[in-house]
Amino acid sequence: SLSAGFLFGPVLGFIALTLGSFCGTTATFFISRHFGGKFVDKIAKGKVADFQEKLARNGFAVILPMRLIGFPPWEFVNYASGLSHVTYRDYITATMIGIMPAVVIQVFFSDRLSNFDLKDPMLYMAVGAFVLLAVIPAMVLRQNNRKNKKQSTKNG
Repeated sequence: SLSAGFLFGPVLGFIALTLGSFCGTTATFFISRHFGGKFVDKIAKGKVADFQEKLARNGFAVILPMRLIGFPPWEFVNYASGLSHVTYRDYITATMIGIMPAVVIQVFFSDRLSNFDLKDPMLYMAVGAFVLLAVIPAMVLRQNNRKNKKQSTKNG
């Protein structure tokens, strides 16, 4: 991902990374759906089947935050979505919208690094944005962890 801006510049790098992400996420979605979807349907019973139905109805709303946060890892989301009942339309729409901030920041960051100049204020903006790309998901996950611990102590 970082090489896109370095190799192609900001505009072509953005296009290349966006197309590559689209093709890669589409391929893993359909590979897992084709080779594993029927197996998962056979073993999915009870709560898993209920979750599958909820995901089919609310796939966009489930996938978009995962893409925006960047957790779980993209490949896990790709394969898990293919194994679920989420529609491809919800999956790819949420994926493409959700990855845009990361794509823009990664291409911008690598472009600025390829044109390294300590006097370039855009370099510092790019570094700051790139750091936030890692820090924000960590903060969100930490906050969710705290909420889960509080709920488990209330319930337990």
